[in-house]
Amino acid sequence: MNNLSLWLAHLGRREEGLAAIREAITIRRELAAVRPDEFRSDLARSLDNLAADLDDLGRPEEALAARQEAVGLYRELVKTRPEKFQPDLASSLNDLAVYLKMLGRLEEALAASQEAVGFYRQLAATRPEKFRPHLADALDTLAIGLISLGRREEALDPIQERVTIRQELAVRRPDA
Repeated sequence: MNNLSLWLAHLGRREEGLAAIREAITIRRELAAVRPDEFRSDLARSLDNLAADLDDLGRPEEALAARQEAVGLYRELVKTRPEKFQPDLASSLNDLAVYLKMLGRLEEALAASQEAVGFYRQLAATRPEKFRPHLADALDTLAIGLISLGRREEALDPIQERVTIRQELAVRRPDA
């Protein structure tokens, strides 16, 4: 059902995709209730997909609720297996920051963005090839959050760091 929802959304059949992802979430909630260690991560991924679908349908408040639930699940998963789930948490936090900003919850958006940048810094320190591009994106979200709060001077550092990372990546992989 999760994959079906992705294909339906890709084909522009968003309402059908939304119904499929909701069904996937119902099933995954039941599975996670019985075997949480095995199925919470699947539930979190489905909630991320639901958030994206709801956002595409212009329903940011509902998307925010799904994203917040996914972040909560990833926080729990990171406690037991940080090496596996920190990337998912960082990504979900960065997306959460975008939703919060869209809804005018700027301070909360900034906090989520700062946390995402912190995780991506840790990840990029150990696996730079994989996570420096994500760090650059998170820095962009952080800078936008700071600008939204009128903190333009503070936004300059993350913007400059993002540009530096992108320049380094362009030199290493100009075709990417």
